Amino acid sequence: MEHRALDITVQHAKDLNKVNLLMKMEVYAVVSVFNGATNTKQRVRTPPDRDGDDNPTWDFPIKFAVDEAALQMNALTLVFRLICRRALGDRYVGEVHAPIKELLGAQGKSSADGRVFVSYQVRKADGKPKGQISFCYRFSDKFAAWVSHAPATAYPVGSSSGYPPPTAGNPPPAVYGYGYPPPPPMAYPYAGQGGYRYGHAPPPMRNNNLGLGLGTGLIAGALGGLLLGDMMDDCGDCDSGDGGVTF
Repeated sequence: MEHRALDITVQHAKDLNKVNLLMKMEVYAVVSVFNGATNTKQRVRTPPDRDGDDNPTWDFPIKFAVDEAALQMNALTLVFRLICRRALGDRYVGEVHAPIKELLGAQGKSSADGRVFVSYQVRKADGKPKGQISFCYRFSDKFAAWVSHAPATAYPVGSSSGYPPPTAGNPPPAVYGYGYPPPPPMAYPYAGQGGYRYGHAPPPMRNNNLGLGLGTGLIAGALGGLLLGDMMDDCGDCDSGDGGVTF
């Protein structure tokens, strides 16, 4: 069975559908190769761009191994799903489907290093185009697939634990070092150790409720602000038809 290596660099997207109305979007891409003949996929996720909003940049390299027979049957599709990361659940932005056989046929337009630079329209959940994504790719020559066999780890037959089996006979006597036996524990602490006199209780610890309450209030306020922003964005998206994320 022959394969090719497909090297992809997910570069950037622009003018995407804004699914956050109040807060900046943090968009990441889930890139997969779907094999329609076997109904299987390989999938890789880019890190989110925290500053790009609706114009994210990744420059993220990915490598897939694609089946040559499925490629020639036009059964392989390169899929980009763009997702906005959110505190109350990630939100779908749009996606791109590119037949991999079509990408292979465009290799004649490659640059000096063999890479091809392309851009595709991004479609929202309702099928309408909004924005585009740009990436570059390169195919390797065909190679025969090989299977890696990991070395087996041997265990004693009938043993269910990872400990070694017990040895026969009595255990050897313990060996002690030379010298005198250790001295008995001292009845009084050393001079450098602190303590309390007999009959006197230690001073009570001060309960710093003010500092604890202030720290809790700051954390709760920050979390509440994030959740409130996402809730208001959810209300603003009720009429858009965009739902949550399903991979």
